[in-house]
Amino acid sequence: MLTENRIRACLRECAQLIAPDGTEILYRIGTVSSVSFLHQELATWGRGATLTHNHPNGQSFSLEDVSLAMAYALREVRVVTTTHRHVATMFSPSMRLPLGGAMAAEEARAAAACRDDVRRGLMNPADFGVTVRHRTWQRLARSLGFDYWREQS
Repeated sequence: MLTENRIRACLRECAQLIAPDGTEILYRIGTVSSVSFLHQELATWGRGATLTHNHPNGQSFSLEDVSLAMAYALREVRVVTTTHRHVATMFSPSMRLPLGGAMAAEEARAAAACRDDVRRGLMNPADFGVTVRHRTWQRLARSLGFDYWREQS
């Protein structure tokens, strides 16, 4: 996406809400760690839309990103970094789960697996945080029934 290429290296979070037909609905520039839309904007235009935004810290989705996608029945949410695109899809209006506890448990499992990979020389320690977050979302997607993937971009 053109927007993703434009925002991936921004030092502040930037976000675009895109209608199902590909039309830009809203565009926002936030702070180094967040960007926001108004409840009324998402309630009006969110269902079935795609939200794409960057994460200057290089991480995958935050808990808030996926919670927002579930709450407003977004079709897709994307995060771009300087090296990757993270995508999550298939949110249904009934998917209103408290993610916090599930995320903490899966993050602990992912961190343990990553520590083991670092000890065995299978992972660069510099990639630890990014990989833990990625593996956490892989696990949550499997257990909660939505699609998640990461691709180089």
